[in-house]
Amino acid sequence: PSSSQQQQQQQPQLRKTGTTIVGCIVNNGNTLLLAADTRATDGTVVADKRCEKVHKLAQNVWCCGAGTSGDIDALVKLTRFTFYLRGKIRDCIGNIHDEDEEEEEEASRKKTFKKNHRNSNGSVSSSSSS
Repeated sequence: PSSSQQQQQQQPQLRKTGTTIVGCIVNNGNTLLLAADTRATDGTVVADKRCEKVHKLAQNVWCCGAGTSGDIDALVKLTRFTFYLRGKIRDCIGNIHDEDEEEEEEASRKKTFKKNHRNSNGSVSSSSSS
């Protein structure tokens, strides 16, 4: 084979670069665990040893970023601001609720039910249907 064919057949040398981001489903599928390294590099130079790559967007919404950190930071700021405008920063997004909130909602429903089903003598009526 000619020298040009030998060059094409040679495997490129591997380098250890880039971001490591891992997502694992745990707790019987009820929890997602996100992790990332903290190094930001510029070629072979470590530009920042403590770069955040896991970003909180709302109470139950997180994202991980790799690549151009400026773009990721801008996206995170835009998303947080959008959630803030909609009042969702401290809330859960989607159909996931805090257990304490669920207990409060249940207690409120029971209180409302009792209030709406009182007899004239003040006792709570119980109705059963067969």
